[in-house]
Amino acid sequence: MSSKKILLIDDEKWFAMPFIERLKYDGNEVDFEKNISRGIQAYNTAEENGEPYNVIIIDLMLPFGEEVEPEKSSEFQEPGLYLLKYLREKDQNIPIFCYTVLDDSKTIAKINSLNAKHYAKASGRDEELFSEIEEILQF
Repeated sequence: MSSKKILLIDDEKWFAMPFIERLKYDGNEVDFEKNISRGIQAYNTAEENGEPYNVIIIDLMLPFGEEVEPEKSSEFQEPGLYLLKYLREKDQNIPIFCYTVLDDSKTIAKINSLNAKHYAKASGRDEELFSEIEEILQF
C-alpha cells in the first residue's frame, strides 16, 4: 500500500487515536481535526498549498465549531452530513470514509446520496472499523 495523506475529523481523539497511530505506522501522513470548522480549514489549506488529501475520514457526530452554521433550509443540518456535503461540493472524487453510531435508514440514505466511498457503524470494535478504513486506502 502506498503512502496516503489523510484527514481524520473526529471530536473524540481517544476514539481516533488507535486509527491515527496505525495509519501512521503504515507510513501514512495523518492530520487530525476535532470539529467541522477546523476540518474545513485543514482541507482548504491543503488544497491551496497544492498538497491535497488523498482520503478523508469523518465521524458524523461532530460539533460544528466556530465559523460554521448550516443553512436553515438544508436537509443536511446534521454536522457530519453538512461536512460531507461541503466536501462533495469541493471534490466529487476524493474518497471519503464515514463512521457513526447512527444507523437509521434516513442517515444512511443521505450518506449514500452524497457518494461517501464507505460507511461503517462505529461499534467500539476497532479491528472491524480499521479493516474498512484499510479497504478505502487500497485505491
